[in-house]
Amino acid sequence: MNLNLAGSIGPNHMPNCGVTAVAVCAGVPFEKAWDVIKNRVKRGGSWKGRTTHYDRVDALNALGVRHSVEYVKLSRRERGDRLKDWVPHLNTALVYLVTVTGHAITVHNGQYVDQYTREFVPLEGTRLLNKRVTSVVRIIGGRA
Repeated sequence: MNLNLAGSIGPNHMPNCGVTAVAVCAGVPFEKAWDVIKNRVKRGGSWKGRTTHYDRVDALNALGVRHSVEYVKLSRRERGDRLKDWVPHLNTALVYLVTVTGHAITVHNGQYVDQYTREFVPLEGTRLLNKRVTSVVRIIGGRA
């Protein structure tokens, strides 16, 4: 799978972590992922990039990315495990789009990328490990 990040990372001053994660997982420029999601979400003209798990899965489908939804937290009462509890069970050879409390990241081989890091950096020692996981999408392969 191609994990070339060139052009896939969006601006870090906007709530676009989900768009960035979709772009990285799909191997497309940020602008293409933005356009796909913007044309599919129905939130009016003031949309600034905030996405839900379902918006991201819909965008992966639209971009032809083969994936499998591994976990979705179904209710607010369900506590969910922390990211540090999930990491040991993730296949290091695969790419995952993981949603933790209020943030979407792309995880691969014990590292993650988002619009703030702008490159893959180790998860070890980050505050993200203590956040609760709300969804995990395994990227099976590149675009179909």
